[in-house]
Amino acid sequence: MKEKIRVKATEEQVGGTHYKECKIQPVEYIVANDLGFLEGNIVKYITRHRAKGEGAMDIYKVKHYADLILQLHYDIQEDEDDSTTREIHSKWNTIPDYT
Repeated sequence: MKEKIRVKATEEQVGGTHYKECKIQPVEYIVANDLGFLEGNIVKYITRHRAKGEGAMDIYKVKHYADLILQLHYDIQEDEDDSTTREIHSKWNTIPDYT
């Protein structure tokens, strides 16, 4: 009987190599530092913005998750007249999310 070779999930990446090339995997950093969902997504998107090919959009996602932290944890709201942010969010909703 052939022995199965087990691969650690942290040694595999589905959908590219943009995290495998990091010295520290974002997921390992997120877990080791007990970060929540919003903070973890900031780490993920800021880590991959130069490598995945969606650079600017990943930075906008970082800003969006930071805005969510401000709103949900500190009760700080975005200015209603910030049309640039609303335009970015509307474009983000039309672009597939490859997370």
